[in-house]
Amino acid sequence: MNAHTAARMPVTLYVDGGVFGFNPSPRGVYWSVQLPDGTVLRKQDKLGKGHQPKFTTNNEAEWLAVREALQWAIEHTPKRPLTIFSDSQHVVECYNQRKNIKIERLIRLFYDCKRLADQLPMVTVKWVPRAVSLERLGH
Repeated sequence: MNAHTAARMPVTLYVDGGVFGFNPSPRGVYWSVQLPDGTVLRKQDKLGKGHQPKFTTNNEAEWLAVREALQWAIEHTPKRPLTIFSDSQHVVECYNQRKNIKIERLIRLFYDCKRLADQLPMVTVKWVPRAVSLERLGH
């Protein structure tokens, strides 16, 4: 494969998000992104010393994972197409505009993601079974 062909190949990232405890969780959320080299970025918005989590639901965590993936791609591979795999049917359906979002906080995250996606040549978001997320991200 030559450099020109490699530059047109999509970067593939796997994402997942969840809550600490029950959904919604006053304890906060976490999200992960698996990078092309297999490294997993893990982030959280968690209740802690004087910190009240801004995000508390599983769907918010799933959107935060997509947003994190988009931000990484903009910083590291801005000229390459991006494919994001998620086990959240809700996020995949909403991102691809096959389903409406009715909750204001999720609408804001959706538009954050779309604005970021506009900075890349092409973004595709696809669904994968939960077992794939467990294998790749460990949660």
